Amino acid sequence: MQIDLTTFILELINFAVLVWILNHFLYKPVQGIMARRRAKIEKMVQEAEAQKAEAGLLRDQYESRVRNWEREQATAHAALTKELAVTRENGLDDVRQAVEKEKQRLEVAEAKKQADRQREIERRALTQAVAFAGKFLQRLADPELDIKLAEVLIQDIETWPAEKIETLAKAVAEREGEITVTSARALTPSVQKSLEKKLSVKLGQKCKMNFSVDDTLITGLRLTVGPWVLQANAKDELAFFAGKPEHDN
Repeated sequence: MQIDLTTFILELINFAVLVWILNHFLYKPVQGIMARRRAKIEKMVQEAEAQKAEAGLLRDQYESRVRNWEREQATAHAALTKELAVTRENGLDDVRQAVEKEKQRLEVAEAKKQADRQREIERRALTQAVAFAGKFLQRLADPELDIKLAEVLIQDIETWPAEKIETLAKAVAEREGEITVTSARALTPSVQKSLEKKLSVKLGQKCKMNFSVDDTLITGLRLTVGPWVLQANAKDELAFFAGKPEHDN
């Protein structure tokens, strides 16, 4: 088979057009997306480093206060020791007892004050950590992450202990199979169907799923059966980490 010059030139033109189309509509857009995601990740890393630096500052402040307290305690202890020595020399037992009581009172008061300071520093650090984690998760959250968390929950259902299955099955039966599923974003029909099927099989009864959306969950979902709440979302986990659980499991 022979290829004439005209055909060869047309093929070259077609190839050049194909290369231009791929470069304009595929390669450059992909490069743009990758550049934006890289910039987003770098910004998040910078914010994380800033949070880390602030946490380090709080730690340094706490350690400085501890050292100051120890110096104050040492000074107070030395003064009290000297006063007790004078008291013993003069035989003033009543003064010695009064000083000892005052010493104990000061130690208790100072210990309480120091414990309050430490609790406040820990509370502030924990609050900042939870706030940072919440902002971080809000930036990472997307429908794909919601689906992943739903799939993890579906897999975890297989590992539920018999006692938990029995309790939930009883609660579902009392509500005629009704289960409320709240997610940060609307779940896909396939995920909804998989979750309904898995729960129906595991609980041994037909489950009626009521799906709703609550974007305050950040990402993930929450299953509610009367007083029972199964948490698989960022909001509940962060609340638990902060010592303020949104619901009881």
